[in-house]
Amino acid sequence: MALPEMRREERRIKKDWNDSIGESAPMSRKVDCPVCKKDETIKLFGKQGCTFVQCTNDGLAYIHPQPGPKKLQEVYDTYGREFFLSLDR
Repeated sequence: MALPEMRREERRIKKDWNDSIGESAPMSRKVDCPVCKKDETIKLFGKQGCTFVQCTNDGLAYIHPQPGPKKLQEVYDTYGREFFLSLDR
């Protein structure tokens, strides 16, 4: 799937998700650093709707807030086979 098609599909998934569970349902969850468990970060950058932060204690970079389990499953179901099982990679 080409990048423009993936973006259209992503927008469709977000709309379907919001229509099915309502706008107020959380699609993400706040987490502390997975390594040191502290909440001391600086923002690095944003990409494809995600914010990447870096822990100022141990240097780990991660997405914050992180997608919840239902959202992760939806993404894996949509893109997982193509991304992880592609022979082109």
